[in-house]
Amino acid sequence: MIPVFRERTYDITRIDQAGKQQRLARHTGRQNSRSFSTEHDFASSPTGEHLVYARGEGIVVRKPDGEERFIEGVRNGKFRFSSDGKKLAYAIDDFDEGKSALKVLDLGSERVSKLGVTPIIHRLKWTRDGILVEYNTYAARVRFQHLDHLSLSGEHTTVYLNRVLSYEGKTWQRFVAHDEDDRVFLFHGGKIIEMHREEERWQERVVGSYRGYVTNTELSSRGDLAFVTEKTAYLLKRDDKLRKLPRSRKVHSLWFSRDGQKISYANKRQVTRRDLESGKSERWSSGGKKLTSIRFLGEERGLIITAGQKVFTWAPAQERPALVASVSLHDLGGADLFADDIIVWTSHLGPKPSPEEMRLD
Repeated sequence: MIPVFRERTYDITRIDQAGKQQRLARHTGRQNSRSFSTEHDFASSPTGEHLVYARGEGIVVRKPDGEERFIEGVRNGKFRFSSDGKKLAYAIDDFDEGKSALKVLDLGSERVSKLGVTPIIHRLKWTRDGILVEYNTYAARVRFQHLDHLSLSGEHTTVYLNRVLSYEGKTWQRFVAHDEDDRVFLFHGGKIIEMHREEERWQERVVGSYRGYVTNTELSSRGDLAFVTEKTAYLLKRDDKLRKLPRSRKVHSLWFSRDGQKISYANKRQVTRRDLESGKSERWSSGGKKLTSIRFLGEERGLIITAGQKVFTWAPAQERPALVASVSLHDLGGADLFADDIIVWTSHLGPKPSPEEMRLD
């Protein structure tokens, strides 16, 4: 007897300012498929001028007017927009060779630059002048975790190297990079390690400690670090000690405002937005609807919130979130801006396979 995976369908829908909905994409794959099955396989550029999402064995780069560009070979959400929204970095995997080619697409000129080739890349993030990539190499019973920097000018340097013995030793759980001031944070063995670049050399120092597994991280434009473990959320303000965020138990999402002065975070039932200067907090309960995501849209529009089948926005001047739209059939997975409209994605499972389908003759 072999398992037959249930099919999962993913929709991307555009909602204009009048509330009209237009489906932009639909993909159906097996439940264990990684083809835009998470928020990492769907992204809108910081300027809202481009949308990227997975399709089959690659990604689609879409403009608001409907023009599309397909890039083959990009899998598992291995793409990232630069903070100004002008460039898209992505990795093309060749599993036969065990290599990834790191490339950058200029979204204005549509020119593609190849920054280099490494072993299969797991994660990538922008810095001020290049891309940080994480990958593994192996020797005998030892695994090496690499964090390297590939600059836009073609230089390749090692930022951090971790030696992991088989069945012992600790891998770093996650890293986050600030793309303006050359700072990188690694979460490794209960320690928060800050890497910073001085005269083209990367220096490290321990800036804090934590317990548990890190599930989400954010860096503000001012250099403050926030992260979530399975129990609570923490804030490490620049040149300050680590603190727990108030009433942040079981938080799944957190975001800084563009100016870095506010932070918002959400668990399954409540959203909190907090002013980091005054310490004042405001909270909103979803009234039983499962909160799935939050995101800052900008200083005027504030937060976008998805709860159940509803989309809300919470502007700074509003005491409570305002309902923007409701989607039919399935719960929302996330939302963002695309041009002046809102883009949302949903997913749902197909019917369970019958007992006969679960057997192989």
